[in-house]
Amino acid sequence: MIDTTFWDHVGPDFLANDRAHPSRAIAGALVAAASSAVSASKGRGLFRMCEIGPGPGFDYADHFSKIPENLGYVAFEASHRMLDRIRVPGIEVCRGGFREAEDAGYWDVAYTRATLEHQPDFQDGLGCMICSADLVIVTWFLPPGDRDEIVFREDTGVHNNRYARARVLSEIEKAGGKLLAALPVRWEYGNDNAIYVIRGTR
Repeated sequence: MIDTTFWDHVGPDFLANDRAHPSRAIAGALVAAASSAVSASKGRGLFRMCEIGPGPGFDYADHFSKIPENLGYVAFEASHRMLDRIRVPGIEVCRGGFREAEDAGYWDVAYTRATLEHQPDFQDGLGCMICSADLVIVTWFLPPGDRDEIVFREDTGVHNNRYARARVLSEIEKAGGKLLAALPVRWEYGNDNAIYVIRGTR
């Protein structure tokens, strides 16, 4: 389950500045390419995508909603505060997180951005995505590094974890997934990000 306290400590200025982060555009391009590939190979109308932790819905509004194929997009959001902030026309939002997305069935793409770092650990959330989707796209705002750096801020009740790259790769393999690409994303105004593209098991 996504940490429901995290967004209580994120202000509108951060969200406004973060909206322009290039990792959002890259994720949008990856989803659009996957949608085209599915349409071409399977010849079916609906491209099923879930996003876990959409925040205010920026990624859908700026990128995913522009995908020309018939997009069946569902967002899963665990934070009451963020549910109240979503004001994007056409967005379908369900209360819940990684487990609820897995329970909802099969997805062509499962996507999350800057959520796994706020979990006590990442395995359960990432495993749910790998088991329920053909393709998993994870944007890390704290990219996996040489070792685990588990940080819990008692003043906010929020985890800000950086996980060991070797452990992340091991857990992907344990869940039956395969890392297809690890893309570094540079941004001069904030954190460097990384996008992991993973083949799921569905």
